[in-house]
Amino acid sequence: MKQVLIALDYSPSAQKIAEMGYAIAQSIDAEVALVHVVLDPAMYSTCYLDLGELQLDGVECIKDVAIQYLENIKQKLGDDNIEMYVEEGDAANIIQSVAHLLTVDFIVMGSHSQSWIANKLLGSVTESVLRHTSIPMIIIPNKK
Repeated sequence: MKQVLIALDYSPSAQKIAEMGYAIAQSIDAEVALVHVVLDPAMYSTCYLDLGELQLDGVECIKDVAIQYLENIKQKLGDDNIEMYVEEGDAANIIQSVAHLLTVDFIVMGSHSQSWIANKLLGSVTESVLRHTSIPMIIIPNKK
């Protein structure tokens, strides 16, 4: 195993997911890549992150903030060799595309532990990736 992809959103559990995925990758001496997918730009009109409150105008600005976000996580992990990818589009499809592009050995994602009805109505990125990929996954639960 040589390459691990860790998919992160802006959830409060993202740092925990990054740390756990990174620890697993280190234990097998694998390289790590982080990916964040920018969804609908309208969702990002005001975003609260570790970077403070930001007014975001336009997709490029949103991508710049996402890169800063991943850079912050990368610094906390203490590894300058971590690759970062910020893409726009359908999260499940993008995560799978990046995973195939990098020929990763497994994907690490979080599960927000939504109720089954919310999952049925809204769908779940993690569930969609799991359902459509042939790449092994490690899913880190995040129960509230």
